[in-house]
Order: sequence, then C-alpha cells, then structure tokens
Amino acid sequence: MMALLLVVATSIAFVVFIHKLFQKAWRPPLSSKEAKVAEHKPGVLFQLKTWIAYWKVKRQMAEHSAVPTSELLDQECPRHLADKNDFALDSVFISGFAADGSANVLLRVARRPGGKAEVWLVIQHNEIGILRLGCHPFCSVEGGTDGFSAAGLRFECIDPCRVWRATYNGILRLLPANGGEERDVHVRFAFRWSAYTGIINFDCHVHPWCIAEALAREKWTKELQDKLAQASKQTHWEQWGQLQGSLSVEDLGTFSLNARGMRDRSFGLRDWANLQYALHFGRVENGTVFQVVVVSRQDSFHRLAAGYVVKPNGVFESVTSCNVDLSHFSDFANLPTDYGFSFETDCGKYTVECQPETEHIFFHGNSGSEVEIRERLSRISLNGIAGRGTNEVCNKCSRIAAGPAVLCERPTQVQVPSLGGQNPLTISLSDPKCVHLKLTGGKGAQLARIQAIGTKLFTVPSGFCVTTQALEQHIEANSQLKVLLGELKMSWRQAEYDGDIHQLHQRVADGFLQSNIPDHLAEAICSDYNQLVHDIEPEVAVRSSAVGEDSVENSSAGQMETYLNVRGSASVLEHVVRCWASLYTHRAVQNRRQHGEPVLDQMAVVVQLMVPAHVSGVLFTADPLTGNPKTTVINAAYGLGENVVSGKVTPDTIVLKKTSAEAFLVKSITRGVPLPDAGNDETQNMLGCLTQHNAQVLAKIGQEIESALGFSVDVEWAEENGNLYVLQARPITAIQIENDNELMHELDSALASDKEWLTTCNAGEVLPGAISPLSQSLVVQAVDAAMQNLQVEWGVVSSSASPAMKEMVVYSGHVFINLYSVSNLYENNVLLASKEMSDLSVCGKVLDEMTWDSIREHSGQSPFWTRTRNCINGIKYLRSGSNKLDELDSLLSSFWVPTKSNTSDMYRAITADWPRYFDAWSTHVLFTSRSSLWISALTSLVKCNMNDLSLLLSCSSHVISADIPSAVERLADVIVHENHGSAASFADLSEDDALKFLYTEESNEAGRAFRQFLEKHGHRCLRETELLVKPWAADPTSLIPVIQSLVRQRTSLGSVENSTDHIAEPNKADIDSVFDKLNVKLSSMKRKWVKSIVLKARDGVEQRERAKSMVVKMSDRFRQAYQHLGKLMVSEEYLPDKELIFFLTHFEIGQLLQGKRSLVIKAVRRKKLYPIQMELRYPVHSVGTPQQIQEEDVDDSSSVSLALHGMPVSCGTIEGKARVVTNLKDAVNILPGEILVTHCTDVGWSAYFTLIGGLVTELGGLISHGAVIAREYGLPCVASVERATSSIRTGDIIKVDGSQGIIVQIKVAKMKN
Repeated sequence: MMALLLVVATSIAFVVFIHKLFQKAWRPPLSSKEAKVAEHKPGVLFQLKTWIAYWKVKRQMAEHSAVPTSELLDQECPRHLADKNDFALDSVFISGFAADGSANVLLRVARRPGGKAEVWLVIQHNEIGILRLGCHPFCSVEGGTDGFSAAGLRFECIDPCRVWRATYNGILRLLPANGGEERDVHVRFAFRWSAYTGIINFDCHVHPWCIAEALAREKWTKELQDKLAQASKQTHWEQWGQLQGSLSVEDLGTFSLNARGMRDRSFGLRDWANLQYALHFGRVENGTVFQVVVVSRQDSFHRLAAGYVVKPNGVFESVTSCNVDLSHFSDFANLPTDYGFSFETDCGKYTVECQPETEHIFFHGNSGSEVEIRERLSRISLNGIAGRGTNEVCNKCSRIAAGPAVLCERPTQVQVPSLGGQNPLTISLSDPKCVHLKLTGGKGAQLARIQAIGTKLFTVPSGFCVTTQALEQHIEANSQLKVLLGELKMSWRQAEYDGDIHQLHQRVADGFLQSNIPDHLAEAICSDYNQLVHDIEPEVAVRSSAVGEDSVENSSAGQMETYLNVRGSASVLEHVVRCWASLYTHRAVQNRRQHGEPVLDQMAVVVQLMVPAHVSGVLFTADPLTGNPKTTVINAAYGLGENVVSGKVTPDTIVLKKTSAEAFLVKSITRGVPLPDAGNDETQNMLGCLTQHNAQVLAKIGQEIESALGFSVDVEWAEENGNLYVLQARPITAIQIENDNELMHELDSALASDKEWLTTCNAGEVLPGAISPLSQSLVVQAVDAAMQNLQVEWGVVSSSASPAMKEMVVYSGHVFINLYSVSNLYENNVLLASKEMSDLSVCGKVLDEMTWDSIREHSGQSPFWTRTRNCINGIKYLRSGSNKLDELDSLLSSFWVPTKSNTSDMYRAITADWPRYFDAWSTHVLFTSRSSLWISALTSLVKCNMNDLSLLLSCSSHVISADIPSAVERLADVIVHENHGSAASFADLSEDDALKFLYTEESNEAGRAFRQFLEKHGHRCLRETELLVKPWAADPTSLIPVIQSLVRQRTSLGSVENSTDHIAEPNKADIDSVFDKLNVKLSSMKRKWVKSIVLKARDGVEQRERAKSMVVKMSDRFRQAYQHLGKLMVSEEYLPDKELIFFLTHFEIGQLLQGKRSLVIKAVRRKKLYPIQMELRYPVHSVGTPQQIQEEDVDDSSSVSLALHGMPVSCGTIEGKARVVTNLKDAVNILPGEILVTHCTDVGWSAYFTLIGGLVTELGGLISHGAVIAREYGLPCVASVERATSSIRTGDIIKVDGSQGIIVQIKVAKMKN
C-alpha cells in the first residue's frame, strides 16, 4: 500500500514539475521585429512538446481524415459566401508548365463578398510574349458572379475532381516576345484541365509531425486555441493534371497548348494581411510532382512547414520537414535568385535546385492591395531530374500601391421593385416593374432595362407589354385551348407519340387563332394602345417576348413571330393572338425541346410604336465570329430592319475598332446591295446608307447597352431624321460554344507524362469502339477504381483510389489501358511478378520497346522486403475473395435499382446504389487477377512457350460464355427437328417475322428454348458493358441472323438426322494426354506441379468468365435504371429524347435536374458526333497521346503474298477462305468453315463460333474472350495480329497456324469493280 502511495505521489510531483518547467520554457509573444521575420526558434523541451502534440494531432486527423468522396465532389461547386465576413473566399487556381518551358499559365478566380473577385490571368509563351489583364498587377475586380467567372475569365466544372474548363474571350495586355511596345490584343482561349493525381486534401494529408512542430514552437494558451480554430475555417485541396487547348491571339495566330500543372480549390475564411509564406511547387521530367510550403500566421503559428510528393504512378509521400528559411523570402528586394533547399518525406530525402526566370506581381487582399504576391516561374530540379515550377512568395505590401482597377463584367445592379402580389395584364416599358422577366419575357425585360439607362444618344420607342398573366387568363377563358395544351404536354411526356406531332402543333396554333380574347383583357390592351399617341391610331410593331428567349444560354432568335406596321385596336388584338400562336408552332416547340425548355412556356407580347426608319439594321458589340470586344460590326440598309434580319437585302457592313474607352475608329466599309425599290438616289447609294459619325455613335450606344446588360449583344436599331432608336437587344450566344473538336475531347483523361505507354488491348475487347459519356462516368470509372483498389490491396499504393483515372485512359471516347500504371504490379514492386507475363496477359506479346529503365523511372524501385510484403498482401487478398462470386450471385438474384416516380428521387436512388456497381467490378478484377496469377505460375514452369500454354488451357472446365454458341446451335437444331417441313421458310423470314414466330405457340419447343436462352443469357450482347447498347433480352433481333444461318446450314445437308452431327461441343481434352504433346519435356514431379496449377488456372478462367457475366448483369440493371430515368426526364420535360441521357455524364444529369438546361443541346451535339467517334481508329500501342490512324496509314498488302505473326492462343492448323468483319452487322455473311478475321470479339460474337473454322484477331491474349471460346471448341486461333483486318481481304485463302502464331496468305481474292 505504501509503495502504491509513493508511486502516486511521485507521479503528481513529476507532473507539477513539468508544468512549471513548461511555463518557464515557453517563450513570450514575438516582438514586432521578430514577427516580420516570423521564424520562431524552438524552446526548451521542444521535442517533448512536439511528441505530445504529434499524438494529439494524429488522433484528431485519424478521426477526420476520411472525407467522403461524394462530399468532395459537392464541394467542387461554388460555395455560399458569407457577405458579412470580409475574409470569406471561394477560389479556383490552375497553373500549367510546358515540359520544354515554352509556355506557362497562371489562372485564378477567387469569389469574394459583395460581388467582388480576385483574378489572376497570366500566360507566358515563347512565340507570343506575356499576356495578362489590363488591371495587372491589381487583382481585386468588381463583377464577381455566382460561378467562377470574373473579368472575362471563366472556370466551369465539367466532372468534379476530374475535368475543368477554363475559357476567356476578351482583351489582354501583350508584352511581345520580340521586345516591341506593349499593346492591347484580343485573346481567346479554351483550355481543358484534366486530373491525373488524387486529391491532396490539406485537412488530412499534412503530416502530423509538421503540425506538431509548429504547435510546439508556440505558447499553449486558450487564446492560441481560439485562433487556431479560426484559422482552420478554410478547406484547401490540390490536384495535378494536364492543361490542353488552343490559344488565339490577335494578329499572331492560333497556338496549341499542352502543359501540366496544379489545380487548387480553396474556400472558407482567409485574412491575407495575416499571412506570410514561401511556396515551391513543380513537376519534373519523369512526371513526379511536389509542393513544399513554409507559412507563418501572425495570430497563431509562426512556422508551419508542409507539402507532398506524388510519383507518376500515384504514390503519395507527405513532407515531414524542410530547411527553407522564411526570412530569406521576407524582403522582395533581395529574393534569392539561384538557390536550393532540401526536404524529407515519410519515404525519403529530396533536394531541390531553383532558378527563377520570370516574375509576376499580384496585389490583393481585403482592401485590394494589402499583400504582395510574387509568382516566380522557374527552372527546377528534384534530386537531379530537371523540370519546371513556381516559387510563390507572399508578404505584406512593401510599397504604397494605387487603388485596384475596376473591371465590370456583370450589369449594373438594377433594383427590381416588388410586384406587391399584383400581376398586371399590361405594363408600360417605362414602368420599373417591367424588368420582371417572368412578367414581360426576355425581350420586354431587356427593353425595360435599356430604357432605364437614360442616355441622350438613343431612344427606345414608346410601348407596353401584354404580360404573361394575360396569356394565362386567355387560356383559362378558352377551354378548347386548355384541352389542346394538355394533349400537347402529354405528347411530350410519352417516350413515343402515336400521332403526327406536326399536326398536333398546327392544331394548337390554329386553336389560338380561332380563340377569342376575353373582354376585360381586350379592354386593357386597347386602352394602353390608344394612350401611345393621343387621338391617333398609330402604327406599331407587335413582337413576341417569351420568358425563355433572349437569354445568355438561348437567344431563340427568329423562333417566334414579329409583326410590323400594325394599325388599329382590332388589328393589335389579332396580332397579339398571332404572337401567342407562334409560341406553339412546330419550329418553336422543337427549339424549346432541343434546349431543355418547358413545352408550355410563358410569353408576353411587346407593342411598340413603329419607327418610319430611313436606315435601320443590326449592331454587334463584339465580332460575332470571334467575339473580339474591340470590334463592333454594324449591318445597315435602307428601310426597315426586318430587311436585314430576314436576309432580303445584302446590307452595308461597317467594322469599327475601339481605340479607347470612348472612341471608335471606322476600320472598313463594305457596300451591300439595296432593294430595287429602295427609293434612294444614286449619290446616297454610292456613299453608303450610314454616315461614319452615326456609325461611331451607334458603337457608343452598343457599348452603353453592353455595360448595362453585362454581356455582348446584338442590337436592332433604326435611324429617322437623325434620331437613333433601339428596338431590341439580345445576347450574342455563339461566342463561348465549344467547337466539335473540343466537345469530342472534353472528357479525355490526362497523362502524367508524354512517355506513358497506352494500349487498346483488353480494353478494346471489353469496351470496343467509342463509349458514351454516361458509360465513361460509370463503367470506365468503376473499372479504373477496381484496378486502383487492386493496387491498394496489394500495398503498392498506400492511399485510397483516386477519383482521377489512373489505370484507364479515355481519348475521344475510346478506352485505353495505361501500361505504366499497370506496371505498379511488375516485379520491381511485387516479388514473383513478371513484366513478361503482364505484357502477355494484357497485350498478347512482350513489349521489348517498353524498357525496364522507363518503368523504374515511372514506378520507382521497391526494396526486396517491400516487394515481399506486397506479394504476401496480394496473395492474401486474392485468397480472401473465394466467397465473393457467390455473394455477388446472391445479390443479383434480388437486386434492382429501386424504381421511383420522379426524376429527383430516381437520380438519388441510382447514386445511392453506385457502390454496388463499383464492388461488382472489383470482384471481376479480383478474379481476373487470380486467373492471371495462375497462368503466370504456369508460364514460369513451361518457360513461356505459347503453344504449350494454349494446349494446357484448351480443356478448361465449364466456361459460361462458351455455353452461348452451343446453346444457339441446339436452338437451331430444335427448329430443324420440329419444323423440318418449314425450316427452310424460317431461314427466309425477315428478322422481325422470325422473332414473332419464336414467340408464338406454333414454335413449340423452339420457342421455349429461345426464351430459356434469353432468360439465361439475355443480359449479354455485343459491346455489352456499353450502357447505350440494348442487350439480347431487350433486342433479340440481333440473334436471328445467326440462328437462320445455322438453320440454313442444317437444311442444306438434306437430312435432318445428320444435322446433329454438326452440333459443336466444347473441347474435353484430358490433361494427361496433353502432356505428351508439349514441346517442353516435364519430369514426373514437374508434371504433378503443372497438373495442379493447370486445374487452378482452368478454374480461374471459369471464375473470371462467371464474374464477367455477373458484372454485365449488374450493368444491365443500371442500364434499365438509367432508361427509366430517361423516360422520367422526357415526361418532366428535361429531355426531348430519352436516349440523350446516355450522352450526359452522371454528374451532368444531376446538374440538368438542378436547372442547367444548356446541357441538353450539348447532349444533342454529342449524339451527332458519336458515329464519327465510332469510326476513329487508333494504334494498338501508343506512347503519350494516341494518334489517329489515317486511311493513308493503313497498308493495303492484299495484292501481294504476306505472312503475319501474332500470339498463338488456340492450337491447330486450318486453311480456308477468310471473312474479314469489322462490324457485327456484317457477320450475317459468314459462311460455314470460313476463317473469321476481326479486330476483337466479345460475347456478342459467341453465336458465330459454331460456324467458323478458325479465328484471327488484332487484339487479345491467352485469356481474352476469343481465345477462351476458340480453345473450348478446338478452333485454331491467333491473337494480337496487328492490322490483320487491313492486310487480309475477304475471299483470300489463308492458312492459320494456331500453334506457331502464323497466318500465311495462300491465294489473293480478286477485287470486284
């Protein structure tokens, strides 16, 4: 007892002693001089405090480090800014460095409270010079928006944490590369940034030791704790990616950009005046990226060092310490110019050499110039490997800076008065309430805002709006209209309308023309009309003003009607109704549907006094083709502007150039061709219809309207007796639209370096051709995540799977495997793994050109103990999956994505079940790896002899996909046996009639066999993992041609009984009998080992095919869920066509449901481009960005004898006629015994294996679909034969040696005229 008390007393005394010692050891607050340098020297017991803080921080980070990916995806969207907090910030930063130093890009938009923003825009190019904003170096600008857009620079999130788009179309200041004078130039760029690293989240990826050391330097008080809590109210993460696109500069041309750099996403609270830091980040030649920062916050910690290294294979290392001295960067006048530093990570030591070359200065902060940031673009090296990077230094301003420049991008805020619960039937254009879009439509609201400008330069003709409320009351008063509109709405809610949609639209329009305006509504319109000009019935223009038109996203110009020279109350009422009717013409309705707008739109009507125009036309405040804001284009002609708009005349074209804020210079005048009856003398026609003075005044008018509305506009104007009138204005909508090439590559993946090897092998079999955007966002990402997870489980990569695709690469919709990423499982990272076998299993051959040195440079070299550990981890993981197939099978027996009755609930239901889909692919990849592992072991025993391997694998156990050919053939046999009198007629039926027959009672056993086949294999088809493609169960007609071919073959034999002799059965070779045929002689002991492994390998192939069938079934469940969602989106008027859902990513579908209607037209354009993408062809192997194979690149060697070599995957020799088929639709021409030559096969081809005598494929390997089925049926097969389909022609007599991998051309087919 006494001993225990002694221990307790001693412990208490020790704690008290330590506490007092800490009080003495902790330093007092810094002096002002020390604060400037902000480098705190460690005090006594620094290490003890560090360890205490370390364990505390590590525990807290473990609790909060698992930020859900879904949450990060949501946080990519603009965040809500607290307007009352001046420190609130929401920013996106993108940088890029060309590998050769020829180009550097710095882009940043930070949203701040009160409609302000901080903008960086600097582009440095060797052939151009330096481009930057005119307000540079000041960053604070007016005109921030709800999105990441300010000063003309716009960021758009295409796919969260994967793809962003940066665009600009405006004026930048050019510092020419040749040293000429600075000048303003029009610049237009569209860059796509796509990620190749995971998310580096500073909330959880900063090493706890760095935080612990920073805390150990400080005095631990309650005040410090409160300040740290305040400092933590900021979220910050980074990713590295590839920046690609085009850059057009006035007078200099268009340049391509290919750079790599960092994207930074930050939001929360940031007090610039409280920060000092020195940041280094860069990328070196092998693709490794790094970031090291030393930061000081005067109100909390005085030195925090942090950072990371990410290897090109995705391996993440966290910085634990660095020797950067912040005091060396505290004086901008003496920043180091050629220096180095070192840092350590949890995996190694690094040395950085830095040589700054160009410096860019930025002033910003809460008052616009509180801090000065130097962005120093530099040559760097990391452990001797050269690269490019940036040294970013932030300090308080060392000089007095002038106030920030003001760029006004958005319109001057117009105070929109409340309607006070009133919905007037008519309203004057001069009434402040007329700016309500929902009340007066796009045209009416724009005119009201223009009239509110109050300038002396122009006049808006007097007028009024017949409001949307008037249309609603008119419909309510005419019951026949309500019936017609109800029918119209229902027609679009149906996936397929049974009636004539054109006639329905015409009936609705006619219904309006035959309707009567209610008396109270007619009285209100006539009253306002009569007040336009007292005691006179003036001529007016009656213009449609739909709510959805004249917007930035959709101008709808010319879709609805405008009527001129309308006189008299009765005529005005008639033409108001005509405008209403034009809302439902086929042209107008289709336009709304194509843009995702509601069918039953709201419309107002503008009634304006006519201007007896002497000259009129259209003014563009920016070049309508390029968007150049320095250029104003005016089209002018005699008479009414309708002549110009409708194209009845060729107008004069006046081009003006903006020379200053207020001055415009006429650059060119092109005379048009006036109407013959223009009524103007020849002298006027020779000089043009518009004086230069009036042209310059018009340009100034356009500038004022543009400033008021906040976007480039085209303005309809008129001139009469020297007075200028503005009739209407709408946005120029085509300037920012992506071109076809940008759209085809919008979802492309990034590469960590241009040295990475890509292949279509394997990927081209599973996902042949181009893949739809929806399949990219679900299927490809699921496959990629499964392959990344495999490396995580093996221990090769420590972090969780990255949202950026690493294993799979998408380029113009085509899918590739990144062989460098797969190389993580090569023998330099995993003991017993083999590069040769990995090459063979993926590519079908050993890639000697992909050297070991390049792989080590990319993936690094792991020590022996790490490779041993990874091998053990991998074996454990592969063994742990024994029950996963049964679990997946059990899940699929009852799993369906829940069916919901509305789009929002259905979208959420699909999203909630995404993890099940990803898990299914993980199971498939697991069993594919198990199969490859056993084959790898088998390869090492038989010394990689492909002929021996194919023999040993030729007698696999039951493979589910191999059952398809024999099942189809048995079905044909049943048709012949049961209907031998009419079997020939079945073979001659059309596909639709043959299918109908199989569903009738007359088909008897054949019909039952057909339905049983669909029940078992109906979820499969050609390109079966593509969500856009219908499986056999949904579209059985694709099976009919092969069944008819087999029936025709049997009936041609002349004997029904003999037909059974031709039913193909899987090969049942015995293992022991195969040993005698091997080229490699095996000892009795080795035979036992080989036999054991062969059994495992065969089981592995069977399990892999079973897992694939299950994952395809899971894909079909999601396909049906998306199809249902597509129908709901048509019903709720989000989409005009249910199939368009497949041309949006899952994220974009969610955005569309939230109101981003512009995505509809993007989906329409993608659907049109899809056939073009399907026709593109790429080499089997590529280094860096894949280059399309042009027709002239394809060798036509069919006129000479040739010998092709490939990989022997199924033994045997056959000589026969070749049938080259590149599209499954042409497979109906295959004749019995022909040798099929094709790009690759998947399960959709299985039914034809009973007809062919041999197989040659351009892709594939030992365990590809074609190889497995060919071995099952004893068909000679050679895979991985490059350009087989272009070298061999249908009708050629060829010899296929499946044992040696050789195809010899015996006789060339004659070419047909």
